[in-house]
Amino acid sequence: MIIKKMLLGLAAVLLVFVVAFFVFLSLDSEFARFTDSTGIYTCVITVPHWERLVPRFPGQGSDASCFFEIFKDRKSMGKIPVAMLQYKDDFYWEQKTPRSVPTGAYVKLQGEWDFVKHTCYFWSEDQKTKIWVEVSHE
Repeated sequence: MIIKKMLLGLAAVLLVFVVAFFVFLSLDSEFARFTDSTGIYTCVITVPHWERLVPRFPGQGSDASCFFEIFKDRKSMGKIPVAMLQYKDDFYWEQKTPRSVPTGAYVKLQGEWDFVKHTCYFWSEDQKTKIWVEVSHE
């Protein structure tokens, strides 16, 4: 009787740990943050936790997939998946002058945001189809 209760308790604890582990894997962690020159828009790059558990050779850590999401006043302007973390170096704000308010942003060969039209899209793997992301309007 006591052994059955102990086994049942052990199974319950194990189940809690397994569920917590899968919840942990489903979350993202922030990798980098960029703010435009006016301070209005912020781009946040996140990496899924499970990507951190994938073994990689030295120098290949930036091959991990990630997400780019732009915020204005804590509201998302759209989130796109990006094939590799190394594309962080190909992120640009679209501005007429260095001090002007951005009209959009893009990651070369990956996706684009248009702040005026409130649109956001990313390219399919074959680079032939734009996949539009729903963006909340102000």
